[in-house]
Amino acid sequence: MDCRIFYKYILFVLLIFSVRLSAADRLPQPAPAERAPLDPLFHVPLTRGIELVFADRYEQSLALFDSLQAAHPGHPGPPFYKAAVYQTWMSAYRFNGFQEELEVNVQAAVENAERLLQQGDDPWFYFYSAGAYGYRAYFKFRQYNWFGAYKDSRKSLKQLNQGLTLEPRLYDAYLGLGAYHYWSTAKSMVLRLLTFLMPDRREQGLQEIELAMRHGRYTRDEARLVLVTALYDYRRYDRALALLEQGARPLERQIMSELYLRGRLLGKTNRWAEAEAVFRELLQRLDDHVYASIGYKVESRFRLAQSLEAQGDLEAALGLAAEAVLLLKKRDPDTELESDIVSFEEVSGGLKKLYADLQRRVGSATQQH
Repeated sequence: MDCRIFYKYILFVLLIFSVRLSAADRLPQPAPAERAPLDPLFHVPLTRGIELVFADRYEQSLALFDSLQAAHPGHPGPPFYKAAVYQTWMSAYRFNGFQEELEVNVQAAVENAERLLQQGDDPWFYFYSAGAYGYRAYFKFRQYNWFGAYKDSRKSLKQLNQGLTLEPRLYDAYLGLGAYHYWSTAKSMVLRLLTFLMPDRREQGLQEIELAMRHGRYTRDEARLVLVTALYDYRRYDRALALLEQGARPLERQIMSELYLRGRLLGKTNRWAEAEAVFRELLQRLDDHVYASIGYKVESRFRLAQSLEAQGDLEAALGLAAEAVLLLKKRDPDTELESDIVSFEEVSGGLKKLYADLQRRVGSATQQH
């Protein structure tokens, strides 16, 4: 990170912690079986669209939401759903090929919600608008547009709170609040000099995300993966893995984000044979998918090589590491997204170190024989 980016980042962190969040300061205590209310207009198609996303059937989900948008032009819901599908699809395979479509739908959701909110308050319009601003803040942050990300984050948080004021049982909104509270603290922890200026809201964020997972209506599956990701970042590996294993489906039916997190957590808990099976499944899907990024294929080979090396299969591990090093040369970072829990720089460095170590060890073993 060069000096200009560093100083802009410091300013961004200081600004973003100036946002005051009233509704999220005291969490509600819903009954164990209580769920957020239904979307009064889109419950059935929205539920089906989410099911398709979590079955890795993004094109079908988009087609469904396209038809919904045609039937309800001017409503913020359908373009927000489409933006969510595009974002999830790109994150799942770590490519940015649908960025333009994402931004178009985010803008439509924002404009439609603002127009309708001028006619009267509605918690769902606030929810959709807040989600759209949240997506826009996220991609502006990735583009180092700190002020743009700050402004959109502020709008998103304000509208989530307004929605909760109108409908306190809109528990899905706590996913956005919790993700903000956790990651704004976690990402700023790298600036150790400044952390004394900032409240550590990671615990609050985890509680809010869990609230959405337990009591949300439409964000439960997403909140579960967001919570597992945050717990991984917080190094609470056992709890994160336990969450994934609750009602786990067979590997071939788990989505990409779930597979990746599962594989990483199995490695962190030294369950290397199980990690190997996960990364084999992940790698097969990546190699078969037209949009899968080169960097993701590199990392999956690296993680599989790590699993094999930990089990003593050095030659197989070396073969995979060699494949990954060759593939690394074909990577175009401008077309890719990175993991939320590790930078590609760390992946590349770890791969090269493992490759060199395996070459030495396999070479030494060959000479001894």
